Amino acid sequence: MPPSRFVLRCLLLVVLLLHTADCTKNCRDRCCTFLENFPGRLKELRTSFAKIRDYYEDKDEIETALLDEDVLKDFKVSSHFHLLCFPLTD
Repeated sequence: MPPSRFVLRCLLLVVLLLHTADCTKNCRDRCCTFLENFPGRLKELRTSFAKIRDYYEDKDEIETALLDEDVLKDFKVSSHFHLLCFPLTD
């Protein structure tokens, strides 16, 4: 191989390595920027969620619970009774 091709390939290799190192540095910078901005974005997300939650809670027209304690107790007792009696009747 003539010396000029060898020098050219070495220069090409150096350029490629420098370019790869530069891309890695930029990627790390973007990652660092993301990590630095994450607490602020998380706070914005929580604030937005609170606004959406408040909106839907304000628009909710149901003032009473759909399943109060008495109904829940009756439901539990009757379902257990049916579950226990079913194997005995067959």
